[in-house]
Amino acid sequence: ALGLSAQGGQVGAVISDSLSGSVALATVRHLVNSGAVAQIILLVPEDKLSSHTARQMQILKNMQVAVCSWTSDSASRSRITPLIESCHNIICGFSDPLSSAPLVVDPGLIDLLNDASTPLHTIEAPYGVHPETGAHYPQPLFCSSTLSLGAPLTGLYHGSEYTGRHYLCDISFTPAMYLSCGANLASLFSEQPVLQIFPVKAED
Repeated sequence: ALGLSAQGGQVGAVISDSLSGSVALATVRHLVNSGAVAQIILLVPEDKLSSHTARQMQILKNMQVAVCSWTSDSASRSRITPLIESCHNIICGFSDPLSSAPLVVDPGLIDLLNDASTPLHTIEAPYGVHPETGAHYPQPLFCSSTLSLGAPLTGLYHGSEYTGRHYLCDISFTPAMYLSCGANLASLFSEQPVLQIFPVKAED
């Protein structure tokens, strides 16, 4: 889905202290184990991370993955711009659409990501897109692909111009859990744990 072999790949991850950030860090770990070189860009101070995210960060540091922080000053922008451009892919793990108080990301970073030639891949939902309606807030993120966890958010269908290729990942929800929400999606994963759900491919 990322369009490259991990071996020799250069991957960046922009993360917050969130579920999507944790998934992005786990993804980076797998890619580095398979031969990629990675760079983490933190949107929150490292000493403010939850214990779960901090533990994942420490594992990556032990694997010699470089970590830097984004700040809104011009020095940060000049330092991180070439880093983003040097990556083959950027994994965006800072959208937290179901949180009552999601992180507000510096608009300068969103502009930088949207202007980059590097493909952006987001976890859960593109930043700045309403999870139920698909309406966008000021300065949404335009992504090459989106990975939904367990079940897609309703708004992603209506916000497909920001979502890109849309993948659904099995996270072991039971059939009963799916049925409580109205439909059993567990059977979708009978062949593989990740599948593309939008846009539908011609052969589908």
